[in-house]
Amino acid sequence: MFSEKALYADNMDAEGALVDIQRAFDIIIPHEDLPHIKNVGQLYDYVIDMLPKACGKKCVSSMTFYRLRQNIKFIDPDVKLKPTTQLQNISSDTPKIFWKKLKQTSSLNLPSLEYSLPGMAALYIGLLSMCALVVILFIKPTMNITFGLAFITLFAIVRVKSDPKRFPKALVNMKDLANEVVTLSHGKLLQEGARLDKNDHWNILTLNLALWSDRVEKEQIKRSTPFY
Repeated sequence: MFSEKALYADNMDAEGALVDIQRAFDIIIPHEDLPHIKNVGQLYDYVIDMLPKACGKKCVSSMTFYRLRQNIKFIDPDVKLKPTTQLQNISSDTPKIFWKKLKQTSSLNLPSLEYSLPGMAALYIGLLSMCALVVILFIKPTMNITFGLAFITLFAIVRVKSDPKRFPKALVNMKDLANEVVTLSHGKLLQEGARLDKNDHWNILTLNLALWSDRVEKEQIKRSTPFY
């Protein structure tokens, strides 16, 4: 008998996806309700029932852009912003500092920044030196090698923590950022008067589910698709 391909091999990835979905829709799914949600359709219906019932009047994309613009201008009153403004031209601060300020002023969920190339190199070097240090300690530790690897590991940790970060490659301008924030802060925006759109709900739900799956693409997800 044909069995539809499940999203995940086990419940670990499913739990990760559920965390992101609760964050995006600004809801909490009680642990005791989870056993009753077996497939995507049941999860979708559950999420819809928990969202605000009153229909707002504001376009969620426009609302998000203007809210971001307002908060960015609060950080830097002289900045001029439009949808095509590139993120790298918005602030003289590093992306890490600018992102922290924007999170505090907007109270929106922002996408995660990426490590810069030097930061990524330091991360890998730190991991390699840490592994080498563990191996050396188990095999035949020598003081010079042990201290050398320990110094490299410490230096790499400091470099990673101080990394200025960079904007995600997929986000080029303010329009890209607004669209991403809609996905990450959908529930919060609905509560503040954004217009309800069930197609948007489905797209955001399936996007978060697909990001945690290496078995099923977003376009392949149906209401009957099981989690695992």
